[in-house]
Amino acid sequence: MLKKIHENKHWMVGGGILIGLAALVFQGNFFTTHTTGTLLPDLPGIYQDWGSNIAGGLAVNESICNGAESYDFANVIGKRTSYRIDISAIPDNSVIKRIRIVPCASLNQVLDSDKPTVMDVFYRFNNAESADKGEYALTGITPRTLSATTFDGLLLPVVTSAPRASGRTNSTLEIGAVLASGTGGARLSRIATVITYTTLR
Repeated sequence: MLKKIHENKHWMVGGGILIGLAALVFQGNFFTTHTTGTLLPDLPGIYQDWGSNIAGGLAVNESICNGAESYDFANVIGKRTSYRIDISAIPDNSVIKRIRIVPCASLNQVLDSDKPTVMDVFYRFNNAESADKGEYALTGITPRTLSATTFDGLLLPVVTSAPRASGRTNSTLEIGAVLASGTGGARLSRIATVITYTTLR
């Protein structure tokens, strides 16, 4: 009986290794990884709680971080803003593995306080929202490009060409920012993303 159990354990371990190797070979042979260029927002998203210093259009989709010329702003902790990203160029049935967000931001007002004002970024995919991430301690009142925040290890299936009769809907992606803490408010002059995804070969 003990011999039989020992043999079964050997088979299970060996079988598990074989299955794992087969999965790696399958991924290597049938999937390929792509990275988009820098993607800028094209429309407002579901959150529109921040103000703007321009009368119309988006203030955050310029090709460069243009400092104080145009920006969205928030002074109330917890307020969110989000913007839609056009992902129609990502092939149907791809899987998003990584979303990298790069904000251009600053304080909205300088105060005599040692307490930092913190801004986070997030994404929404098919209306499911990520955790807030980044913990940017904002400085100055002229927005500047900040370091990237990466959401990694994702498995977000993309549908970009859903026929009406199928009952499916096209996937949607938004990126955004939230004023997390502090009394200096936030200015967001630009927000961009780079997406890494896999496709069938």
